[in-house]
Amino acid sequence: MNAVAHGPEFVIAAGAVVAAAALLRLAWRLGRLGVGARGRAPLAAGLLWLGKAAAAAPAVALALAVRTRLAQIEPGAPVRRVVASLLFLAGAMLAGAALAKLDLATRVGLPREATPLKTDGVYRVSRNPMYLAILMIHAAALVYAPGPWTIGPALVSFAIHHRIVLAEERFLGERFGEAYAAYRRRVRRYL
Repeated sequence: MNAVAHGPEFVIAAGAVVAAAALLRLAWRLGRLGVGARGRAPLAAGLLWLGKAAAAAPAVALALAVRTRLAQIEPGAPVRRVVASLLFLAGAMLAGAALAKLDLATRVGLPREATPLKTDGVYRVSRNPMYLAILMIHAAALVYAPGPWTIGPALVSFAIHHRIVLAEERFLGERFGEAYAAYRRRVRRYL
């Protein structure tokens, strides 16, 4: 097959590489500053890490689907491949923009130290762009290769991450008071 036929798969692979590189760079920068990326768990630690594993599942499912060409044997596969690639690319770009805006305030969990309230950049559109990005990447996996290996992790991820969002909202309300309340009135939770 020619390069054009593999375009959607190239977009998915390139997006995954760029996202992994951005996370590694951030981890390196946090490490150099002596700042841990692990915050206080907003809910039971087991649930938090299950949610993170479920969030990684669409990348694994997409990689397996691309590798085994599962999505190309059904009618409508070319359109699904393009739609999935665009969803994945949009989700990866949103995650990248959210990480860039959070920068050194990025934590897995709730920050233990003082951090500023982020309300600009992508946070003007969504209070939770990282979680929205995870949902978009799950949607890409569901479109590209629908089945139990993509539906199950998507449901688990959404259920856990929504609980994390609610816990984070309580935390931010306590930490930032009226500033966060005003932000909540201006900006929607997801979109």
